[in-house]
Amino acid sequence: MSRYDERQRSSDYIDYQRTNYIRGEQDWISSMEGGAAYHSDSWGTKNLTTGDSWQGQPYNYVNFEGRNPKYNEQLQAIDSRELFQKHRR
Repeated sequence: MSRYDERQRSSDYIDYQRTNYIRGEQDWISSMEGGAAYHSDSWGTKNLTTGDSWQGQPYNYVNFEGRNPKYNEQLQAIDSRELFQKHRR
């Protein structure tokens, strides 16, 4: 049963990565805001905790480089399975 559960967790992460790539989206984590999650897509970047959003070219998926629009901080991209399991569950 543990192997099945592990395979399912792995499949969830692979699906998450593939879907984000196809849609042109990325999720980010802010360490300054206690692990608040941000989501960037083709329209802009949104803080998923507060609902604040920033639109326009510097904040869309293509141009957003992970600079927190609210604080002087580099956001951490959710690009590993460990971060995915910690923050996106």
